[in-house]
Amino acid sequence: MRTRYYCLSGALALLISAVSVNLKPGLAFSASPLTSGKVAASESGAETIEYLLAHVAQSGHTFVRNGQEHDSRAAAAHLRHKYEHLKADIVTPEDFIEKVASGSLLSGRPYLVRLPGGREAPVETWLRDVLKDHRH
Repeated sequence: MRTRYYCLSGALALLISAVSVNLKPGLAFSASPLTSGKVAASESGAETIEYLLAHVAQSGHTFVRNGQEHDSRAAAAHLRHKYEHLKADIVTPEDFIEKVASGSLLSGRPYLVRLPGGREAPVETWLRDVLKDHRH
């Protein structure tokens, strides 16, 4: 059962990152995090969280969770799964970054992202920068 859930959540992350999604009549939201531009004032916290998840999936970076490396799609699937479990406590994208993407609830270790050139950074810091760029 758990394997099927991971497969479905991973497939959903890929689908969201691969196509544009119409969220409201007359409002198109591109799921591609690699485009720039101002964010619509009407974009909700949930839409911004979906943007962050798509950005992780499309980044192509290596993510380190509890000492083990994961590709960007696996990292996004893990964050989506964790988000679904904690959704009741997540209102803002900042909540998502702090409560879901910052680190392991089990070990307390921060999640890391390996950036081009091999430098590692906390996912929390990296996603805060992504969010800042997305909003401006």
